[in-house]
Amino acid sequence: MALVNARLGLRIQAHQRQPFAQRIEQLQSRFAIWGQHELEQLIQGGRVDDPAFEFLVAGITVGESYFFRDRNQLDFLQQRFLPQLIARLRRSGRNDPRIWSAGCSDGQELYSILLMLQQLLPENEHWRPFLLGTDINADALKRARSAEYSEWSLRQVDAPTRNKLFERQENLWRLRLERFAGSVRFDYLNLVESSYPSMLQGVHSLDLILCRNVFIYFDRPTIESILARFAKCLNPGGMAMIGACDYAPEHVAGLTLHAIGDVFYYLREEFAAPAAEPPPPPSVASGSWTATIATAAQFAQAIEPVAATQPVIPTQPVAPKAPAASPDVAAPSRAQIDEMIAHGRAAQALELVQSAQRAVYHPPPEMDLLHGHCLASLGRMDEARSALERFTRNNELEPQAYFLLALVAMEQARLRDAEALLRRTLLLDPALIMAHYHMGVLKLRQGRADAGRKALRRALSLLEAATPDAPIALGDGMTHAQLADALNQELEAAP
Repeated sequence: MALVNARLGLRIQAHQRQPFAQRIEQLQSRFAIWGQHELEQLIQGGRVDDPAFEFLVAGITVGESYFFRDRNQLDFLQQRFLPQLIARLRRSGRNDPRIWSAGCSDGQELYSILLMLQQLLPENEHWRPFLLGTDINADALKRARSAEYSEWSLRQVDAPTRNKLFERQENLWRLRLERFAGSVRFDYLNLVESSYPSMLQGVHSLDLILCRNVFIYFDRPTIESILARFAKCLNPGGMAMIGACDYAPEHVAGLTLHAIGDVFYYLREEFAAPAAEPPPPPSVASGSWTATIATAAQFAQAIEPVAATQPVIPTQPVAPKAPAASPDVAAPSRAQIDEMIAHGRAAQALELVQSAQRAVYHPPPEMDLLHGHCLASLGRMDEARSALERFTRNNELEPQAYFLLALVAMEQARLRDAEALLRRTLLLDPALIMAHYHMGVLKLRQGRADAGRKALRRALSLLEAATPDAPIALGDGMTHAQLADALNQELEAAP
């Protein structure tokens, strides 16, 4: 049990010890793993796509789930947080609510949020939601990607929604994913590892993190470490919701804890909390939903009024001033910015780059590259694209710029542009492993399974010569071993 805790962060509770022992016996019998040393090797160093390791993890993390589980929490999101989030994004000019289900199991939680957004987002506006589900259970991820569920799993979904967004396939219901192309993604991610926040995995600049009934598997120090990383993944005003029975430390740097009945959540500081009274019951029968949009007064609490001023008209033309040079501000290096971004400090990295840009009249061109990297890591994709394209006008042979532009294009669902940019990246640097990886993921998203698997295998072959624990180039702190795990998961799930 100590080895399982060290590898996965999972804590085996007293009531789970007998089922855990039975799972070990089943594992040994099924895969002929009889020696203690062989068993320890599997737990400590087994590949995540090893069938024996998958069998063990599936037995530990199994749990019943269904759509709209824990209704009070989902009503709070449906009737309070999500409407306010949508209004806030609209005011700021964003159209991409970013939501992560951490420990997504079979996907019902994330798809429940998708169904909510289907009702809340106006059809005549162009919204591009990004929904990410992650788990360590490979079997659960396969089921989530298939989006096929039993009648029992859909028992909280009203009939009109079921008939509109699902189709019957023998004894299962399949969510019509083609209606939400590019909106939902499921990936392997171990919450215990320090591989996030990460622009490469989409775990950054988030508006909502759902991690409900997951902390029951972890000890307190692990939970506190995970929440500290959640704080770095959230936008200001973003929420991390946990389960009613989860351990909830009161003091987490950058987060404030709130509780409304059995609804427990953390808010990223620098923004006002939602209204603090319990949500009213849904006003429409048969389990359908009606969004209760927050009042103008509630929204006004989160907005500072801007005082109107009269423009100052100079009596004589004023010549533009060149910024004064500052010998105290040194231009940051790529390695310095990459390290800061890898450790969740993209906002501080951006300030450093902008300070260097202001310090001289003609900043070095590389500042545009670093500026674009920081902006992309913060989810400011339009600004990132402008900075990176400005850099490439005079630096046509820099693979990192085209790689970052490709990631921005993928985030913006410009898949053809992303493919062209990745091809250019690989033309300039054929050994850039992350470019091969994202080319494979992109082609799988486009339904080109053979080409996708080929690109992923190419990335995997390049990893064989790399040092496992060393950070990978342009990997936001991800190690070669962690990427190998992600590649094997993608290949395992590929059609």
